[in-house]
Amino acid sequence: LSVFTNEKGGAIDDTVITKVKDDHIYLVVNAGCRDKDLAHIEEHMKAFKAKGGDVSWHIHDERSLLALQGPLAATVLQRLTKEDLSKLYFGEFCMLDINGFPCYLTRTGYTGEDGFEISVPNENAVDLAKAILEKSEGKVRLT
Repeated sequence: LSVFTNEKGGAIDDTVITKVKDDHIYLVVNAGCRDKDLAHIEEHMKAFKAKGGDVSWHIHDERSLLALQGPLAATVLQRLTKEDLSKLYFGEFCMLDINGFPCYLTRTGYTGEDGFEISVPNENAVDLAKAILEKSEGKVRLT
């Protein structure tokens, strides 16, 4: 978890930044602040490039983000993947199949409980949400 700051150090928005490889990060911005956050990033990327820096990005508009939060999050999600989620620590990122779909998964929680942010191809998002609801046996709700 991190924060975008303005020039005076004040908070602009919170974000999740995860190192995927030495030269690759995965960044999740808040949907409600997306345009503002992306403009902030673009502004700083341009300034970095103007000083000779080498940086590029890809916005994953082809993916949807589902958040699964709460005390049953790990139990429910574990029913949909072969990967051992107990080995994924808070803040860690991995790529894995969930219900047969290629996903990016970050273990994070913003409710005070355990949770996950699941990035899934757009065409699989509804099916994955339905599978999560089904595997929860009525104990998970969409909000």
